[in-house]
Amino acid sequence: MTAIVWLHAPRWFWNIWESRLRELLSNHYAPIVAVDAGELAYSDRSTSHVVVVVGMGDHYVYLNDPALTTGAIPVPWGDFDLAWLEKDQQYAVLSLGAKPMSEAMAMKPS
Repeated sequence: MTAIVWLHAPRWFWNIWESRLRELLSNHYAPIVAVDAGELAYSDRSTSHVVVVVGMGDHYVYLNDPALTTGAIPVPWGDFDLAWLEKDQQYAVLSLGAKPMSEAMAMKPS
């Protein structure tokens, strides 16, 4: 079963929500984040958009963008933060049935 749950991360919780995204990734969930594409260096349009976070490092967030066919794109943390903040840090969690959605919702940020 596939389930999508949209969540909202208030700006003052950025460190918590960064940890939350990392935790979701480490547990094989695919966070889908709402962004303003204009804040991403590879985009030439300022528009509401969604991307899938597929990895996170010290300096970059790795995104799969459905508008592109290039695979994971490294985006500097600052650019990602601005793009996500423009859309009130909304994100969704996609579960492909490996774990129940209730488990994803119950995870505590590290």
